[in-house]
Amino acid sequence: QRIDQCARRHPLLAIALLIQLEKEAIREQQISLALNALVRRFFIYERTSGAVAMSDALQTGLQQAEAAGLPYQAGKLMLCLGRVRYTQGVYNEAIHFWTRCIDLCKITHDIEVLIEARIGLGQIYDALGDWETGARFHQDAGILLERFDRPYLKAKQVINLGVNSAHLGKLEEARALFQEALQLAEQAHVTEYVAETHWQIAVLAQRENHLEEAYQCAVRALELAQQCRYQWLLGAAANTVGEILSKLDRPEEALTIYLGALAHAEKVESREQRAHCANALSQL
Repeated sequence: QRIDQCARRHPLLAIALLIQLEKEAIREQQISLALNALVRRFFIYERTSGAVAMSDALQTGLQQAEAAGLPYQAGKLMLCLGRVRYTQGVYNEAIHFWTRCIDLCKITHDIEVLIEARIGLGQIYDALGDWETGARFHQDAGILLERFDRPYLKAKQVINLGVNSAHLGKLEEARALFQEALQLAEQAHVTEYVAETHWQIAVLAQRENHLEEAYQCAVRALELAQQCRYQWLLGAAANTVGEILSKLDRPEEALTIYLGALAHAEKVESREQRAHCANALSQL
């Protein structure tokens, strides 16, 4: 708990402490504690550095959890592996991990993991363009969230529901959902979701051809993402800034932004972002 409290302000310190905790737990044969520390470390890496490099450690941890009969830890590790594969764009493997995760939650009754996995599956349907199915998964997650107070998860769920609404043409509903998500993220001091919400508002304003608003919100999202070292969003928001600059006939600035976005996309190994950057750069 003490490490968690310092993780957002001092992520590198938290990572070092968690590695030390894992080693001590392994020495004392407390496998469940070591795996819990591994999962916590993943979430910090995911936000600040990109967590693809942890894939092998997560796979090994999952094997240890299954061998030791630890379904709670196994579910958490499947959740993490699903997030890695989703970021990489390997959707069939992400679906495999998240559906197994949901099955395990019937045993562990881990509602938070169940909600995260449902939101993840909704994101995959969104990525595949099936917005209605994605919305159903996100609405189901919202029903589960009515049972307990988790502003972090609620902000994530509302952001994704807003994305669904935007793609279904319900732009006013999407804007209202993003404002709600922004308020939830600010109340919970979850800077990465504050940043992500500003980016989603920028994307929405761009669709409505409000380019000045879109540019300001996208730049704000970039600034916040840099402050909290949210690597995935650094690439995504930079892509949006590049699109807006291209529409504003500022190709040299767009070129510079897209080259930076490509570097971030390669760092987190996001196939979708890399493809988007390569296409934009070739056109420029």
